Amino acid sequence: MDVKLSIGEEDVGMSNPIKEEVKKDEMDSLKEEEIWRSRRERMNNALEAAGTTAGQEPEKLYAAARRLADIIEGADVEEFISMIEKLAVQVDPWVIFNFQVLSRGSLLHIAAATGKVDILRLLLDHVADHRIANKNDWGDTPLHIAAKAGACLLDEPRLADGSNLLAELRP
Repeated sequence: MDVKLSIGEEDVGMSNPIKEEVKKDEMDSLKEEEIWRSRRERMNNALEAAGTTAGQEPEKLYAAARRLADIIEGADVEEFISMIEKLAVQVDPWVIFNFQVLSRGSLLHIAAATGKVDILRLLLDHVADHRIANKNDWGDTPLHIAAKAGACLLDEPRLADGSNLLAELRP
């Protein structure tokens, strides 16, 4: 006995509201991509305009890193980018992104602890790969902290293999 199975729009009776919802989801996805493209462009422009690291005073770098840490804790990704744009004329953001002497760890640690996934994604674009595995004073990597904070970017299989985190967050 031959059985043919055909599932098409007419067979499953996909209604107009469902079609509209699918189309809306596709539009939202395109909009999200455009938002991220804009955010990355702003970050890259700020980094290109940044001053040189030569002769920068450690106190200035620490103060800038502290300001960014405060922004991460209390603001959204747009405010974070705006602060990078302002700081870029004073200090080199590349140095700040890789700064490890804050009491709570790097900016990656702080973004992970506060669950600021959007900021974490931007930082991952701009930190040296070896910084991702750096530990804070308590021996935690940003991945450990994200897991402890219950960040939505992690689930059980990813906890076993932290390398998946980078594949998820880096474009």
